[in-house]
Amino acid sequence: MATITSFETALQFFTKAVDTYPILPLRQPIIGRRLLEVNPTIKGIGIRNVDVYTVQEMKDAVVSMSSPLPDMNRDRVNLKRDNLQVPCISNGFEISQDEILAYSNSDLKIIDIVNQSVTSAIYKINKAEDNLIINGFVPQGVIGLYNGAGQSYSTASSFATSGNAAKAITGAIALANAANVFPSAWNLVLNPSEFNKLTACTAANTNIPDLAWVKMILNPGSDLDEFLNPMFVLPGPQMQSEPGSFTPAIENGPRGGIYTTPAITPGTGLLLPVDPDRLFMQLVIPQDIMTDVGYDPKASKFSPYYCTIAERLLPHIKQPLALVQLTNIA
Repeated sequence: MATITSFETALQFFTKAVDTYPILPLRQPIIGRRLLEVNPTIKGIGIRNVDVYTVQEMKDAVVSMSSPLPDMNRDRVNLKRDNLQVPCISNGFEISQDEILAYSNSDLKIIDIVNQSVTSAIYKINKAEDNLIINGFVPQGVIGLYNGAGQSYSTASSFATSGNAAKAITGAIALANAANVFPSAWNLVLNPSEFNKLTACTAANTNIPDLAWVKMILNPGSDLDEFLNPMFVLPGPQMQSEPGSFTPAIENGPRGGIYTTPAITPGTGLLLPVDPDRLFMQLVIPQDIMTDVGYDPKASKFSPYYCTIAERLLPHIKQPLALVQLTNIA
């Protein structure tokens, strides 16, 4: 390890330790970003407000035996524009120069301290990001996926009883279908308590786990064997699955899955479409996560070193009726 003997070498060491730390693996547990696609056109550091547009739904198509005429009845394109504020999620820490100099001469590696600090800060950002995407930022009027859902399916049936989860999810899907929402697959978000109840349930008469039934319901056109037999492989390319689960590809689009996060209140859940084309919702990320290292130049040889980690992002629901809350499922 290089000897740290001065302000310059201490600053260089701290900056290198932060800038070279692998952040991406720490972002893998995030649930929110797996539920909606990112709009790739809205990028730029400093963007704090964005204009988002929604095209109003067209009238029903006409079936006839003749070609369309020039004077046919056409819809006028009606764009709904919303100007939305983009929240900033940030965290940070500081460490004194004295600590860096002292630890450099001890058995405790200063790089381990810096790495553990970055890991802790990013973990907290991950938690705040999931909560923002799911529940929004109510004080500033930012709408999340759960509180922005346009429909709610309530049942007094606990997921701890076999068959109740399937009934609740099919009921929620029926509500979305009635609003003309027919995706290739669905995602289900549960609190860990409800997910654990679901995984423990097995139908007594068939000995089939409820988890397999639910996954089949979330993926219309799938075969139950796909979720019962981990060796079952569909024809064609396979998509990457969640760690510890089996989520094969489907010909007409990506698979739906079950996600757990404490951002969802116990006793509730959220059903939403798998939406790779951003028809119903999207995620706006003008500034993805980034780190910054600095110090106070007014006392450069005595100032602590600061590390700040920040990002800006915003969930945007285009069609609230495509999202359905599940309540009273404890």
